[in-house]
Amino acid sequence: MRTASLLYSNEQLIDISRDFYRALQLGLQDDKQPIRCLPTYINPDFGRYQGQVYVLDLGGSNLRAARVELTEDGAILASEVKEFVMPWLRGEIFSKADYLHCLARAIDAVRINNSLPLAFCFSFPCTSLTSGDAVLNKWTKGLFVPDTEGQSVTQDLLALLDSEYQLAISGVQIVNDTVASLLAGLSGNSDNVDVSFGGYLGLIAGTGFNIATMMQVGEVAKLENASLAKQQPIPINLECGNHKPLMLADCDNVLDAASELPGQQQLEKACASMYLARLFNILSDDVKVDASEGAKAFSAVVKNHGIDSTPGQIATQLYERSAQLTACSLVANLLLLSDSRQIDSIKVVAEGGLFWSQLTPQHTYEHLTQNYIKQLVSELGLDTEFVIKRVEHANLLGSAMALNLAS
Repeated sequence: MRTASLLYSNEQLIDISRDFYRALQLGLQDDKQPIRCLPTYINPDFGRYQGQVYVLDLGGSNLRAARVELTEDGAILASEVKEFVMPWLRGEIFSKADYLHCLARAIDAVRINNSLPLAFCFSFPCTSLTSGDAVLNKWTKGLFVPDTEGQSVTQDLLALLDSEYQLAISGVQIVNDTVASLLAGLSGNSDNVDVSFGGYLGLIAGTGFNIATMMQVGEVAKLENASLAKQQPIPINLECGNHKPLMLADCDNVLDAASELPGQQQLEKACASMYLARLFNILSDDVKVDASEGAKAFSAVVKNHGIDSTPGQIATQLYERSAQLTACSLVANLLLLSDSRQIDSIKVVAEGGLFWSQLTPQHTYEHLTQNYIKQLVSELGLDTEFVIKRVEHANLLGSAMALNLAS
């Protein structure tokens, strides 16, 4: 379809970052914007609940369960991590009963006799409730379970665990995977919040795409009337995959029109792994890849056809453009945090197979993203250092710490 360069110029990257920043500002004002900026009602004040908790992590294709021990020093795994493949298919309806039993069987696999709280890393757009539960706004990633949107994420699950599995849950805390990553990187020494950075972000760049940030309540316009202290830190799940970036290409429009949710999740469709292989197949006339492999298919394209071949260049440019958009998204958050204070450094906990992948040993996603961040920060006249970290089992440990904070 197209072999011209897909990559953005320096000037275009700046425009994309600033446009993203303005969209974030609007999202902090009300929930009806494309970027919803959903608060998660957790107070980062470590050291309350101590003991074991059940942790469930549902991100899309994979489901994980474990028990985590919370102590005054943080969170550690207290059981083997059990991994399951969700049997749902993208673009097809998955029954509510089957969905609930998948979750219940995962928790049952790590059960002990005691009644424990449940921390649930649920990676779909939700509205957080002060009870620790959440209301599902909509399904994304091409997945759908009927009779669940607009309802409690855990109410029916807890009822099923009690009635059919005789497993009692003493309390719940729902967090998004980006918030879990954010919290996994927030822990300092003992029960203190790490305050050595000017800002904190959680990044998911894998099957899907999203970012969470830590702000003060007084910085969030739509929380103006909330009964919370203005200086209280609060995690914000941006749900920014729904943003429509400037200057999308023709292939993006073709993919969007044929997707499960046309007009939605357009940033995610341009840079998340699950869509990159689809974009490749739109652009490549002769070589096709298995769309289910996402960006993983690109390494084989480069190996089999050469990086300088037409298929190799398409794969390389889609991969690098994704890193460009990730860099723009992170820098837009820097601009947002800089509205109210000087930001000298930002700590990012990054999760997702795409972010820690490589196309070739010389083309790693993390390195590409860091280079574009440095370029943008310099071009914008800022002097902020981004420190990007990987935390093992971030979703599990961060989710558990969220329950710790909320107890």
